[in-house]
Amino acid sequence: MLIKFLALQAIVFIIIFYVLRKVLEGELISALLEALALRTPSPMEEGAVAFVVWDRPPHRGTEQDLLALLREKFPGASVESGVSREIRGGVVVRVGDIVMDYALSSRLGQLFPFGRTS
Repeated sequence: MLIKFLALQAIVFIIIFYVLRKVLEGELISALLEALALRTPSPMEEGAVAFVVWDRPPHRGTEQDLLALLREKFPGASVESGVSREIRGGVVVRVGDIVMDYALSSRLGQLFPFGRTS
């Protein structure tokens, strides 16, 4: 059990290190897409490249709170919610062309608020 935990921590550390390195190079969007390629769902609409992704259903009210926050922060952007076919029980939120993985941002200690791409 300890070995599995340490292996998982090592994988998370590698992903965080990779993303932070790309951030310093100004390539956060590409880094997130590459690091999370296995978890990024297919676009709900053609040309949609932006998602907030939960691995598991959010706590009650969290999804609506997040949608309201994103609509306020990006007044002109299309903010939509849907269920991912690839992630069972996951919630996908499309926000214009902003790319952010909610689970990853929380693991990074929320260093990068929604919409920040460099």
